[in-house]
Amino acid sequence: MSDLGVIGVGVMGRNLALNAVAKGVSVSVFDQSPEAVQRCLSEVSDSGLLDGHSSLEDLVKNLAKPRKILLMVKAGETVDSVLSQIVSGLDEGDVIMDGGNSYFEDTQRREKEMSGKGIHYLGVGISGGEEGARKGPSMMVGGSAEGWETVKEVLQSMAARSEDFPDEPCAERVGEGGSGHYVKMIHNGIEYADMQLISETYTLLHGLVGQGYAKMVEQFSSWNSGRLGSYLIQITAEILRMADARTSKPVLEVIHDGAGQKGTGRWMSQQAFELGVPSTLVTEAVFARVISSASTLRESGKLLTSEPKELSDEMESNVRISPEDLEKALYISKVCSYAQGFYQLQEASTVNQWNLDLSKVAKLWRAGCIIRSRFLDKIASEYEKNPSLVSLLFAPSFLEPVREGRVALRRVVKEAVGEALPVPALSAALTFLDSIVLRRLPTNMVQAQRDYFGAHGFRRTDADGTFHLSSLLS
Repeated sequence: MSDLGVIGVGVMGRNLALNAVAKGVSVSVFDQSPEAVQRCLSEVSDSGLLDGHSSLEDLVKNLAKPRKILLMVKAGETVDSVLSQIVSGLDEGDVIMDGGNSYFEDTQRREKEMSGKGIHYLGVGISGGEEGARKGPSMMVGGSAEGWETVKEVLQSMAARSEDFPDEPCAERVGEGGSGHYVKMIHNGIEYADMQLISETYTLLHGLVGQGYAKMVEQFSSWNSGRLGSYLIQITAEILRMADARTSKPVLEVIHDGAGQKGTGRWMSQQAFELGVPSTLVTEAVFARVISSASTLRESGKLLTSEPKELSDEMESNVRISPEDLEKALYISKVCSYAQGFYQLQEASTVNQWNLDLSKVAKLWRAGCIIRSRFLDKIASEYEKNPSLVSLLFAPSFLEPVREGRVALRRVVKEAVGEALPVPALSAALTFLDSIVLRRLPTNMVQAQRDYFGAHGFRRTDADGTFHLSSLLS
């Protein structure tokens, strides 16, 4: 009898199964593709801890009770289909873990359905990609406390651990219902923004500062050893170092710029609209990918100018930004992105009554996941000291750097706009900061307009209550 069942052994499922086996956990696997099962089995020299099954029924029968089943199948209808096939063979107290990128509301629905049958259903957000799944991912778990206690030992044995905090596995229960998948969604949204900010910074280093690829490798490597240290900064330096085998050009010169997406960043933006929170950087990052892939629209863009710009073109000689400016701009923009993500988590936690511990969330992202970065320790510490912090921007660790960095960020955005280089995420960070600093926003005109044509009313600055333009006219 096996300790863990894994249903779906594609890239992620296979590597998670192998990870568990390496930690001494006995695992049974199933996949609709017999070839996928055989490939998984072939990667273990001693098959004593791993066996494959040709049917879901056989897999369920081969699991020790209480059964622990990890679903690694495509999000959506496939999850519901698998559940319908296995639920009759389960007993009260068994645990099903959905490790895919399921939408949190689907997880909430499934959790209620399974709970009614006495079965624990956990939404497990898993980050780290193929390498993380094999060597140690970050796992954000949502669902019942009892279900978590049943699988805690197994999941924490598989999880990543930060070098600085080896006794704290990056696998924890964050709250009830779909909270685990919601936290993973926010993680992915921050990932979108982070990637876009880095891409814009690379563009400006190359196009405005004039650095070649070798120099940019040095620049990003240097940044990775400082406060910007992170997995994404690290791999950016590695990518900049790569050359195309066919042409010997830098690999970025031959990669088409149409960026893809799987939807989790878009979900975060949609949820931000639902909650009424300003997650502007992820939204701009999503739109940047959308525009990059709008080939017909971009092809027609040549109608707007007789001299289409190429990144390799020489820029004006009066550009006045330095690598130091870009480091400051990138850093405080990243702080803005994380601040927006954690702010959205706060609001979602209140609305859904999850009681999220934001310090715990930050700790889960310190290792194994794509957005792991040096300053997550600071974020965890700030929320530990002040769980009701309004925004990371005002935390002692970040307040002064943000104050100082606004000047550099403004300079960077100004020069980029002057040279017709799009920087939607950097601009969004600057606009966000300017909007919360400006004491009187121009949206008073919006309120006047809404009342003028729709009698929606407005508040006054000098009196309580709701007023209308019509009542103020003499």
